[in-house]
Amino acid sequence: WMHHLHVIWQYVFAGVAVGFFYWFLVKPWRRDGRPSTDGLLCAAIFFLYFQDPLSSFTGHWFTYNMDLLQYGSWVNNIPGWMAFGAPGANVGEPLVFTGAVYVWAFFGMTLLGSWVMRVATRKRPSLGTPTLIAICFASLFLADVILEGIIWLPLGFLSYPGGHWNLFAGTWHQYPLHEALTAGALFTGLASLRHFRNDRGETFADRGVDKLRAGQATKTILKFLAFIGASQVIMLVTYNIPV
Repeated sequence: WMHHLHVIWQYVFAGVAVGFFYWFLVKPWRRDGRPSTDGLLCAAIFFLYFQDPLSSFTGHWFTYNMDLLQYGSWVNNIPGWMAFGAPGANVGEPLVFTGAVYVWAFFGMTLLGSWVMRVATRKRPSLGTPTLIAICFASLFLADVILEGIIWLPLGFLSYPGGHWNLFAGTWHQYPLHEALTAGALFTGLASLRHFRNDRGETFADRGVDKLRAGQATKTILKFLAFIGASQVIMLVTYNIPV
């Protein structure tokens, strides 16, 4: 039953990812003649997929189910890579499953965290930035426990044979709580990037792009590159290095 579920849900996840790209990137672009901030951010977050296996840099601690479509991964071409890389003992990356997850789940968590901070501000306008970020982190910590620990792991998409402070310890679907800490920090960083903007609607990453003497297409490319850079640093600092 897991095999059939994996086959079906890879297609479903890919379809949802395509839907996200259309809704947030293509549709506003066609309507307004240029991509929206959310569209560019959604596309930039997809490129975090490159970093997905990097938390195993010094040794394996998690593994995907190799029943998912994959052809190994790129990690052994990264200078300094220390974990095993022999055929049959390497890090496999499910191309369809994980690639799609970095669109709808990661950007979805970004939207969820931003929504939580927006609701908290509306109910308590006096809340400061640190408090909003703390509320966002607590919400996304819980969201990751539910998504990974309660849904994905028992369904066999992946497992965490390593890690610390396990829920369901000793089972094949044990869930290390430090995953929720680092994933929650990652999602909170991405949500903060989207949520905190100036009066021109600019995030800290693309602030000042409109002041450049350049055409609109160049400004859009620079804004996109700024989002890629900011999101890559956020994931490296909040997730991969700590793990």
